[in-house]
Amino acid sequence: MTLLEDEAIVARAFGYPYDRPAGSFVFEAPATVRPYVPRQIALNSRTPVLAVGSNASAVQLNRKFGRKHAPGPPIPVLAAVLTDHDVVYAARISRYGAVPGSLARSPGTQIDVHIMFLTDAQRDALDRSEGVNDDIPGYSVAEIGPQFAACEVEVSLPLRTYRATRGHLNAGGETIALSAVPAHGRTMRALDERTILSLVAENFRLTAHDLVVRTVRDETFRRRVLAELARDSIPY
Repeated sequence: MTLLEDEAIVARAFGYPYDRPAGSFVFEAPATVRPYVPRQIALNSRTPVLAVGSNASAVQLNRKFGRKHAPGPPIPVLAAVLTDHDVVYAARISRYGAVPGSLARSPGTQIDVHIMFLTDAQRDALDRSEGVNDDIPGYSVAEIGPQFAACEVEVSLPLRTYRATRGHLNAGGETIALSAVPAHGRTMRALDERTILSLVAENFRLTAHDLVVRTVRDETFRRRVLAELARDSIPY
């Protein structure tokens, strides 16, 4: 890989969870985002899926649904407020070098999230992208009661979400929230992605930059990182 390619890799990891629209929108492949218009798309036949990290960003939606092999109907992505939960760093590192988020209970906390309404095919594609069916699953499917979420449409079905299988990242005995996710009444310390990667990198005597590049280049090393993060993780 060239230096330019390395910098692109690092920028992608450091940028997690990427820019997310504050309000509701519709994603349509390829790479189109437009305002959500109520009742323009039927939602009752779709699965409501929480987007608490990068899945609410247009750039990540395009990676997962904007490619030629995965086109489909437009995806409504509605802004919502989730109560008694927060988004925290998971005890894992992704194939693109980021420490991703996962949902955690946090009584009294309210976070700004989104709810995607997916067709069955889109839901299955998202499962694959989250590693649900991998030999060593990165995430497992969980459900959150609809009473915890408020958005512009009534949601009566349980909200599908993805829970990191290895638990929460242990940062000196603390569970750390994602500072990029707006919250009210947050009780956990919140840090950005670059700072979290720096903390993880210290365990391997690397800089955050070098940790990301090596993780992306070397799957054996990534598995070593996964194992060490899992060993020290904080259970749900």
